[in-house]
Amino acid sequence: MKDSITPENLKKLSLADAIKKYGTPEDQDSFVIDAHLPEFRIELYNYYKEQDYKGKNVKMKEATWPLNENKNVTAWYPDKGADTVPVHVLVWEKDAEF
Repeated sequence: MKDSITPENLKKLSLADAIKKYGTPEDQDSFVIDAHLPEFRIELYNYYKEQDYKGKNVKMKEATWPLNENKNVTAWYPDKGADTVPVHVLVWEKDAEF
């Protein structure tokens, strides 16, 4: 049986460790940070300014798990190696429209 996920603990775990602890994410994606992130990923601009990503091919991995019956939790991992912890974790309502 997998552990119950908490945003606080997720912030401390690499993607591989999070999968071991919480199971396979419900959804996963990879993308490059650019000037046209969708609303769902907009908070990443709080961690990456234009000079940090412009022309630098900053790759991210995104993983989403169900938190409870009403909410999901998404973590964004810089694609810099297996031990990288998330740069940001977001808890959001499952019926949210982005």
